[in-house]
Amino acid sequence: MRTNRLKRSWALAIGVLFLVPLFGQVTQLGNSPGTLIPPDYVGWNGSTTIPLEVRHNGNDHIQWFTDSIQRMQLYKSNSAILNGFGNINRNGFLAISPVEQFYANPGPFSRLHLVDSSSTNPVVYAQEFGYRPWMRNGITFTGNSDQAYVGHRYGSNDVSDLVLQWSDNPYDAPWSTDRLKFIFTNADWGDPYGARSEHGLETFRIFIPNDTSGYVGIGDFNRATVIAGSAVDPTERLDVLDRTVRIRDLPTDYEDVSKVMDKVVVVDSDGRLHWRPESDYINPAAVD
Repeated sequence: MRTNRLKRSWALAIGVLFLVPLFGQVTQLGNSPGTLIPPDYVGWNGSTTIPLEVRHNGNDHIQWFTDSIQRMQLYKSNSAILNGFGNINRNGFLAISPVEQFYANPGPFSRLHLVDSSSTNPVVYAQEFGYRPWMRNGITFTGNSDQAYVGHRYGSNDVSDLVLQWSDNPYDAPWSTDRLKFIFTNADWGDPYGARSEHGLETFRIFIPNDTSGYVGIGDFNRATVIAGSAVDPTERLDVLDRTVRIRDLPTDYEDVSKVMDKVVVVDSDGRLHWRPESDYINPAAVD
């Protein structure tokens, strides 16, 4: 008891000396683990009826550590330069990352930023090339030299788009391309493709051949790639890999009899849709 009183006296004396207010609550003096069951903790006990506050009344970060490694940081009021865009406000942004260098530079891109990397190269763990200033109220993902964002993009008041964005390499870039995939999985039985494979059943993908185009593919393009032994990607604006397209109900009010319909939709041996003049089929001899 005398030792504990001596410690408290020294703490009070040091606080008064440096004019630093000392406030806090722990269940064990000196933050040393005790023998109580349940274990010691920081916070209120179960009989308290007021909220537990974790706060910093000054303008500085709140940090979380495990294994002596920083894992998370809630940011103070501050701004930054990201991808060449200056004065990016990131007050109260939250970042989760095992890469401690990230917290100082560049820090979070959006309200929540998840960083995953074993590299200490910022281009790998926090690539900025795909970032835009409208990526604020959402979740940013960076790692593996790539970046993505899911969240709002605000326009004028009450005009907001929900965005699923990814970056940064089209097919014609020197690096491997980045695709958007929708994948369903079941138990992994080691199948070469499908829901019980390591990859999973792909139902839909978007493929970016260059910086001005995007192709949508419906079907398991991963299965097609495994079978072909080389990459199979959509090659048209809409590319249905297999099966057919079904229209269950053609609208009855869409018939247009005021115009002369003189074109017929046809399909070639590769499954591509084209049109031919109606006259080709009225007069088959005219067909090449």
